[in-house]
Amino acid sequence: MNKLAWLLCILSMSSFAYQHEHSSPTDNWAEDSLDRYQTKEALIPISIVNSGDGIPYYIEVNNRQVTDIFILNDGESVNIEVPVTMEDHHGGQHFNVCSVSSVGMSGARVCSNVELFNLYPSELSK
Repeated sequence: MNKLAWLLCILSMSSFAYQHEHSSPTDNWAEDSLDRYQTKEALIPISIVNSGDGIPYYIEVNNRQVTDIFILNDGESVNIEVPVTMEDHHGGQHFNVCSVSSVGMSGARVCSNVELFNLYPSELSK
């Protein structure tokens, strides 16, 4: 039992060896903000700030990987405009945009839930 406790302690330490922060201006868009009204092809801006050396990342939209894996070193940050495609219908459309990082046997997924509105869907199909 004592060996199991030590093993769990060692494995959990690797997950505290780095910090992964993700933010998006969309988190602060007001409900009635015109920034929420998009065309068929939209970009959702996110920022990633990394603390930890040589951390691999990728971006997901609605649980689907949309970028290749890229590496960030300690203190590096990146601003990304994540492309999404609006469906051809009225009403809000939800996009779960996540930055995913991994180190050894641990990882982190930090997400922003963004709702975009398509005001003129019939014009998009033309």
